[in-house]
Amino acid sequence: MNKARTAIILVILLILVAGGVAWYVFGLDGGKPASDTMVVNQPSRGGDDRVAVADLPKPVIDAVKLAVPEGVLSKAQKEMEDEQEVFDVEGKIGKLDFDMKVTPAGQVFEVNQEIALESLPVAVAEALKKAAPDANIRAIEKQTTKGRIIYEIKANDAQGKLTLEFAEDGRLVKRKGGKAQQAPQIAAPA
Repeated sequence: MNKARTAIILVILLILVAGGVAWYVFGLDGGKPASDTMVVNQPSRGGDDRVAVADLPKPVIDAVKLAVPEGVLSKAQKEMEDEQEVFDVEGKIGKLDFDMKVTPAGQVFEVNQEIALESLPVAVAEALKKAAPDANIRAIEKQTTKGRIIYEIKANDAQGKLTLEFAEDGRLVKRKGGKAQQAPQIAAPA
């Protein structure tokens, strides 16, 4: 009786260990993808324009892997952009969101990626301190459209919600809401 019980326990332990090793080897270790692997989650099917992530064309998946190698796709849908069919794909890199618009052939129209404050280029971080020194940062998004990068910062200041957009070189491109900073006064020639 003890030998049978011991054999059963050993078989169960062997199955558990083998399952754990397989889980780890195939990149399913706690939901974190291996550095060279993109995890593709199957979304629930919604309206007519929704597409199961597993059904995305290979060039779309390859374009996403190239742009965000650590990304985990969660949903996709077809839409029209400039009279051309594109896939709007969404996912996460760790806890941060990203979304992309990619043609069926794999051409990337835009990438919007949430980033941490520490990831801002130095020029943008310094310009942000000058433009909104007392702002409480809510979200930062790096927007890449046709090779042009804009950093959009959403914040709160004493006057309410504030949205700032900066070019890579720190130049303020757009400001909406919040407390306006005084522009320097230029003396008129006498």
